[in-house]
Amino acid sequence: MEIQKYEEIKIFKDNLSSFRETSRDTDGQEAGCMTNSEIQVINFDKVKESYISEMKLPNTPCSNDALYIGKATFPPAIPLPSPLFSSSF
Repeated sequence: MEIQKYEEIKIFKDNLSSFRETSRDTDGQEAGCMTNSEIQVINFDKVKESYISEMKLPNTPCSNDALYIGKATFPPAIPLPSPLFSSSF
């Protein structure tokens, strides 16, 4: 089974935003954003809205604001134990 990239998943691709946009206060309590970062993230509030739009739910579930997926390789390189060390203790 091939792992699909998030950029290829329609609901994620349609809801990309910046950290700045996802940190914007939308409940009217505080004006402004928590960060000015323009790093691209998946806007999970909008993913949730898209996902539940046709469900006619009486209450909107909570969601995270954003998901950041870095470009670093995973899993990270982990050095193997040296042959000088053994489990003889």
